[in-house]
Amino acid sequence: MDKRDQHTINTKKYLESLYFADERPWVVAFSGGKDSTLLLQLVYEMLSDLKDKAHKNIFVVSTDTCIEPPNISQYLHKTLSIVEEQAKTDLLPLKVIIVQPKPEESFWGNLIGKGYPSPTRWFRWCTSHIKIRPSRRIILEIIHEFGSVILLLGTRKSESRERKKRMDKRDYSTRGLNSHECNQNRTYIII
Repeated sequence: MDKRDQHTINTKKYLESLYFADERPWVVAFSGGKDSTLLLQLVYEMLSDLKDKAHKNIFVVSTDTCIEPPNISQYLHKTLSIVEEQAKTDLLPLKVIIVQPKPEESFWGNLIGKGYPSPTRWFRWCTSHIKIRPSRRIILEIIHEFGSVILLLGTRKSESRERKKRMDKRDYSTRGLNSHECNQNRTYIII
């Protein structure tokens, strides 16, 4: 067995231990990129391995920004539709939720309507407005229903120096969780 196979096995065991550690539902943030796709695959495989023991809700939350090229948007919707249908077939407690920004949060609403400048590397208003806010709204609805959630984000320290610095600064619990900045009841896992 090579190192990658062993790492995958260890990661799924880690996810399983977190899954059974408490009753909070999980929210898997899915963008369709390689990190979130791997995370969703690992979570799905873990649920499949658990079979009848898979009991708590898993919500896959994705944002349709309404500005992606049609083929990318279609890919996202089709992929998530396949995942949700397969979860139903496999009797897994997984639900897909696709959110969109409100008109006043949309790219065009801000660029043309409010006169925002085009996003740059240093002024990335579009990420918070068209991706994070819609996701945050649905996550807060789930928190309202269940009291708290575990938010799973697929990220890599090796993505960039800045990402590594931000991840290294975080305080982690003994289970590898850290509190989210917006709500102390939410925690998330970095994989």
